[in-house]
Amino acid sequence: DGDITNNRGGEDCWLVKLNAATGVPAIKNIAAENIKVYPSISNGIVYVEMPAGYEAAQISLLSLQGQNMKLQDGQSGLKRTIQLGNMPAAAYMLQVLNKGSVRSFRIVYEP
Repeated sequence: DGDITNNRGGEDCWLVKLNAATGVPAIKNIAAENIKVYPSISNGIVYVEMPAGYEAAQISLLSLQGQNMKLQDGQSGLKRTIQLGNMPAAAYMLQVLNKGSVRSFRIVYEP
C-alpha cells in the first residue's frame, strides 16, 4: 500500500519493476544467463555452451582495448570450441551475440 510510517529497516523490502513506461526496457531473455564459457583462464581452448535459441549466435573476441581479434568461429550449434593458439597471451572479452542481445565474458589466455 506504500505506507512506510512503521518502517524500522529490519525486514522491509521494496520491489521496483522497470518497463517501457518508465523508459527502461524490461529484461526478457533470461536464457542468456545460461551461457557457459570455460575455462576462464585457458592455455589455448575455450568452450562455449549456450541454451536453445542460440544455434546461430555469433562469437567474437575483443582485446581489452576493444580491438576485434580475428576468430575463425565458423561454427554453429549450442556447443562451440574456440581455439586461441594464434593469439598473444593476454586478457580478452569473449562476446556472444544473438538476436540483438550481447553477453560478455572475460577470459585470460596463458599459453
